[in-house]
Amino acid sequence: SAPAAVAMHGPVHPTALVPPAPEYLAALDELISLGYVRGILNKLGEIERLAPDHGQFVRVLRDLARTFQFDAMKEVLRKSRNAS
Repeated sequence: SAPAAVAMHGPVHPTALVPPAPEYLAALDELISLGYVRGILNKLGEIERLAPDHGQFVRVLRDLARTFQFDAMKEVLRKSRNAS
């Protein structure tokens, strides 16, 4: 397993994230494909209001969106789908 430092600062491990329902993942996927940051942030806000247990998922994607890391966001979504 990864050292603690890597777990804290290294690659995102979506297994710890609680993804929203598939329709929200699909909507996010579409917004990410468009590169529409405001839309992504709005959708994340909607997900966050729905259920607090998605908080970590939302925080990770929000940080990535603010730094325009679209490929990394796609990877989080892909891993979230595989985990569910």
